[in-house]
Amino acid sequence: TAALYLGDCDQEDAQNSRWEVTGDNQIKLADASSLCLSFDGAPLTSTTIDMALGQEADASSRYDSWHGPERAVDDSSSSYWASAAVEDGETVTWSVSFPSSSVRFVDVEWEYPPDAFDLQITNDGQTWSTAYSVKSNPLHAMASHIELSE
Repeated sequence: TAALYLGDCDQEDAQNSRWEVTGDNQIKLADASSLCLSFDGAPLTSTTIDMALGQEADASSRYDSWHGPERAVDDSSSSYWASAAVEDGETVTWSVSFPSSSVRFVDVEWEYPPDAFDLQITNDGQTWSTAYSVKSNPLHAMASHIELSE
């Protein structure tokens, strides 16, 4: 993961103060939890933060122990989550909880693109709504960029 450091520019190792990016548009001083830099006004547009990175993930199926749901959020391009073989009409789910924040889009990189999928969201963990739906993927697109309405 990336970190921001504040220190003397003339020193080779300028890691005097380590900052961490939070999911709520802030940068927090890592060793003093009460100090944050906050962004006022328009949200960051030049920086994309992977809010799923390191979050707890769950799935209704996994191919094997090397392809569990946590592999989709481990910051490694060489690992991925894979479900077991899916029968026609069977539903397989993968979910991740995000920090309290405003998610504007979701990017999915598919190792094995599905024929169809739904992106569902919830604010309370109980009531789900479909934010995006693909009923047919005949070209087997390897990536999905899904813009979410505010």
